[in-house]
Amino acid sequence: MGAPYFIESFDGADPFSVVTTLMQIPYGAFIAVMILLSVFINDRLPRNNRCMVAIVFVLPTLAGSFGLNFVPESNSVARLICYYLTGSYNASFVIILSILTGNIAGHTKKVVTNAMIFLGVCTGNIAGPFFYKAEQAPGYTLGIWSMIVANLIEIALIVFLAIVLAWENRRRDRAQNVVPGGDNDYIRQLELDRTAFSDLTDKENANFRYLY
Repeated sequence: MGAPYFIESFDGADPFSVVTTLMQIPYGAFIAVMILLSVFINDRLPRNNRCMVAIVFVLPTLAGSFGLNFVPESNSVARLICYYLTGSYNASFVIILSILTGNIAGHTKKVVTNAMIFLGVCTGNIAGPFFYKAEQAPGYTLGIWSMIVANLIEIALIVFLAIVLAWENRRRDRAQNVVPGGDNDYIRQLELDRTAFSDLTDKENANFRYLY
């Protein structure tokens, strides 16, 4: 009644069994706790630590994915715990969404970006199940490795994003002769507030600073 049962139940004749449903309850609770914890931690850290928080909450998912791939099928309890750990990525996803929405300025650009994010999520949800081939049950090697590779790529992209956004903020500070926390920075913020509803994009508004 461990992880192998859980995995096989989706491939068998009764995917909506009571046991499978009950085993999903801790998974949902873990996801909720991780999301709340990530938001709590991010809210109490200094500005521009969101990328770091996102990476931290990808790591349990990565560990769980490796566990599902390498822990023997006979150890059903450990495999089930590894499966539960993969739910941590939901917290990372929430933080990444906050990074994306916080770094897009201008009504038109926000609408287009939100639509692109929605399409990307839908595409991933459609493509993901094709990596879990029935003939590979119950281990689903291709599916598990796709999770591992995707998580590693995600971490690399988050690090790259943080570097690029930090560099762009410093470039804008130099161009405007702004020292963070100084008088010029206060004036910049006032000007940013004044133009908040002018539909200027983050690229067009030199007073805009990115969150990372």
